[in-house]
Amino acid sequence: MPAEYHCPTCNETFEETTVEGVIKRAAAHNHEHHGGPEAITPEIEAAIRVNVTES
Repeated sequence: MPAEYHCPTCNETFEETTVEGVIKRAAAHNHEHHGGPEAITPEIEAAIRVNVTES
C-alpha cells in the first residue's frame, strides 16, 4: 500500500511503499530544501507522520 506526503511549502509530493520510507524522504527534503535539521527529531517525525496518507 503506497504512502504519500505532500510538502505544502513547495507543493511537492513524495510517494514510497511504506510510511517509514515517506518519513525518511520528507525529512531529507526538509533538510535539503528548507534548511531543517540534519537529523530527524521526534517532533519532526510526528509532524510528518500526521500528514502521511496511504492509498
